[in-house]
Amino acid sequence: MSQLREFAEHERDDESYQFNLVRVSRRDTDGKLLWATDSGCSCPSPFETTADSDFHPLPETWDEFEREARAGRMNPEEFLSRVRAELGAL
Repeated sequence: MSQLREFAEHERDDESYQFNLVRVSRRDTDGKLLWATDSGCSCPSPFETTADSDFHPLPETWDEFEREARAGRMNPEEFLSRVRAELGAL
């Protein structure tokens, strides 16, 4: 059983019948936020085949986050803005 609960999600592309997502999840055991990406067509469902071990800890510094985000071909400013909005809603 997964130890992760979805916290925030961001669609990087707005295309029909496919997805390109970044998800932030909270680990139940220690409350840490982790992130992962998934992409594909509408079948299977997003993150259906993603294991808890595929999630990465959110970096502690902006530079570290930016390097990881760019390696994943996402816009770090947009993603971080979305995460901050979700955090603010708690």
